[in-house]
Amino acid sequence: MGPYRLWWGAAATEAVCPEGHFPCKTGKDCVRRQFICDGRADCPDSSDELSCGDEHIREFFENYFQKRLDEDREKRSEKCDWVYPGCRCLERSFYCENTGLTQLPATVPTDAIDLDLSGNVFTTLRTNDFPVMLSLESLSLSSSKVEELSEKVFENLPSLKEVYLMGNDIVWLRDHTFEGSKELENLWLDENSIESLPRDTFAALKNLEILSLTKNKLSRLSYPCFGGLSMLLTLNLAYNKIRTLETPFLGLDELLNIYFSEFSMCSMALHVRVCEPRGDGISSLAHLLDNVVLRVAAWIVAIIACAGNLLVLVGRVMFREHNEVHSFYIKNLALADLLMGVYLLVIAAHDVRFRGEYIRHDYRWRHSWGCSASGLISTVSSEASVFTLTVITVDRFISILYPLSIKKRTLRSATCCMICVWLTTFIMAAVPMLWPDYYGQDFYGSNGVCLPLHIHDPGTKGWEYSAFVFCTVNTIAFSFIAYAYLSMFVTIKHSKVGLRSTQQLHDRAIAKRFAFIVGTDFMCWMPIVIIKIIAIAGIPIDETLYAWVAVFLLPVNTALNPVLYTLTTRLFKQQMHCFLAKLRECRQASAERHSAQSWSSLPYDRSFKRHFPSTSSDLTIGTLRPSSPLRPHCVLTQARHFALREQNAQHGKVPKRREDIV
Repeated sequence: MGPYRLWWGAAATEAVCPEGHFPCKTGKDCVRRQFICDGRADCPDSSDELSCGDEHIREFFENYFQKRLDEDREKRSEKCDWVYPGCRCLERSFYCENTGLTQLPATVPTDAIDLDLSGNVFTTLRTNDFPVMLSLESLSLSSSKVEELSEKVFENLPSLKEVYLMGNDIVWLRDHTFEGSKELENLWLDENSIESLPRDTFAALKNLEILSLTKNKLSRLSYPCFGGLSMLLTLNLAYNKIRTLETPFLGLDELLNIYFSEFSMCSMALHVRVCEPRGDGISSLAHLLDNVVLRVAAWIVAIIACAGNLLVLVGRVMFREHNEVHSFYIKNLALADLLMGVYLLVIAAHDVRFRGEYIRHDYRWRHSWGCSASGLISTVSSEASVFTLTVITVDRFISILYPLSIKKRTLRSATCCMICVWLTTFIMAAVPMLWPDYYGQDFYGSNGVCLPLHIHDPGTKGWEYSAFVFCTVNTIAFSFIAYAYLSMFVTIKHSKVGLRSTQQLHDRAIAKRFAFIVGTDFMCWMPIVIIKIIAIAGIPIDETLYAWVAVFLLPVNTALNPVLYTLTTRLFKQQMHCFLAKLRECRQASAERHSAQSWSSLPYDRSFKRHFPSTSSDLTIGTLRPSSPLRPHCVLTQARHFALREQNAQHGKVPKRREDIV
């Protein structure tokens, strides 16, 4: 009998729904689990938005706090020093919490209904520690330093319905710990140190409805650790370090509510009507990218990053520059940023692919080679971008502060340097995939977007490496960049114009412009470093903030860089203008050739003479004819660049705008 039969009764028995779907109260409609209790009615009768609260959990808190010593209970209860000094009683309920007990007083009436022994010291609980108490229904031993429970520990309490063992030091449970407690309905084992669950631990609890195991040390659950719990309605496993689930929920057909620390675990309990949490700030039960704004932003940033960086690469290949080394570095930076655009396209495409039923694909996606490859690409992209910026800064720094101390920079040396950068970043990104025993199987698959920031779980496997890459390496790199540009600006400010060479002026203009680019990188990267440090310090990070950092803040710089360092420069715009002008000239020449062919097809008339321009000369690219629409400055030859630079040097003129040079 599925959970929907218990919830809706006979009205729902007509509907047969596939796994992960649940019937509406009336009719034969089925609704996916991720659309139940999401704040929007999907059933015709809106029954998918009913009974969304866990009444069993609410009832627990109401009953539990009524049992705790408070002003109201103290007014209603009376002292029962005849039981034990410090105890209070109310009818057949006895409250002896924080009284220093080490064993149950023999004076406790055997007809008691409620017994609260919290805050005492009961290191080991055995069967004979409790007399036969046929009427006892509720027993609280919370925060009592309990370390061990013997087999059949509550056998002398056959009517027991509620047991509270929260805040103790229980490490493991025996196979038949609860045998003889067949009437037990609520069992609370929160805030202990339980590491595993033997297969027959709960086998005798046929009537158990609530089992809470939050804040323990469970890491692996396998069938049949919950065997025998055929009537279980609520299972709370939140705040455990669960890494492996091997079909542990088979047989829990009546389960209505289940709680994990990570919503991705809900994929292992598709037959449960309500699973919490419903998302992690990035993904939800329904969508890989839950926020609509993030979905749109992912596509926009991905397209801009890919198009912009491709334009930079193509443009700098087509248009030859006199500073080949600097252009080569910029090409590598564009390639690194292009990889981030590719990564975003992959994530956005999978978001569309899994739309509406992401939780069914979550585990398979996060543990796939595609997710690992996406994470590797994003890490290579971000670190290659940081390292390339550092290399360019070193190049500018030496050129400006020590122009005569080293040999002239060559394209060969720049190529060797960038090969080292790419190899280093690739090795850094691939290391976690080569040693899964240390870094964990899901170093890149800890979230749906495959980023290894580990902000929500900073203590997971491989957290040291993640902190090293995203905090230590990047902080050192940007600290050096900040120092280098500050030194360059100070040097420029105190140097005399008359002593500057043309090449130095060119380098310094590039440095000024590039400082603006580095500033934007700081704005995008330093918040990530700060957030990572805060997470390591144990301060909770808002889930929505994590989503924006992962999907928007980290990649957005890749879309800005092409605009900042290439597309807005005067030289690039001038060359693009010339290129477009040449295209117009080609189009005009083609039109003239077509017109000439049309005239040649007319009847010949000797009295009519007309001269047409040579088609071949019209199509010559880069040669200026008097009738050409191109302006002279469009011919960007190396000789012309040299002549202009020498002319400016002789007259002591330096372009005032950075865009004139870069």
